[in-house]
Amino acid sequence: MKRTIKSLALIIVAALALQAFAHDKKLHDKGKAQAAQPVKSEFLGKGDGVKTCPVSGDEITSKDVKGQFFGRTVYFCCADCLALARKNPTAYLKRTQAAQVAATKNLPKGEGHHHSDQGDHHAENPAQNPKEGEKQDSKGDEKKFLGKGDGVATCPVTGEEVNKNLKYEVNGRVFYVCCESCAELVKKNPDLYLKPVETEKK
Repeated sequence: MKRTIKSLALIIVAALALQAFAHDKKLHDKGKAQAAQPVKSEFLGKGDGVKTCPVSGDEITSKDVKGQFFGRTVYFCCADCLALARKNPTAYLKRTQAAQVAATKNLPKGEGHHHSDQGDHHAENPAQNPKEGEKQDSKGDEKKFLGKGDGVATCPVTGEEVNKNLKYEVNGRVFYVCCESCAELVKKNPDLYLKPVETEKK
């Protein structure tokens, strides 16, 4: 009789231990499953990456700033937007161009960059920091002309409409820009952004 009681007690203890182990394993597996689920990040894309910048939604006026994402070439309005996309590609880009267009086609048109909100929009000088894929001039110090505007109606750095209140002169050349940051760039490297005086004279 005592043996029977001992056997029953052992069976009960073993059953309880097995049940506790199964419960712990279930919790462990559930935790692993939750950890394995990817964290969904909000899609912030505003443009298709061809005609409009996927980060800002601004119209792309130059094909100079670009990057490779998900097997395709994507264009940006500036180096800052490209850097943001590289840090978090899925926040601004879909895996296919068709999906990108579908996700951004109904969005309002971008309102442009605000220098006070986003810092210096043109802080990264393209002459000093060549983009990925760009070939550096092997002839040494010879630099490529980067001007995008005439400096009268359009900014020589960005190609955007100038602010007539921002008038400057460097090496005898008078020019207008869209913002003070662009003025600093032109003053530092006038030959990169302004055409020679001879071509400006009518």
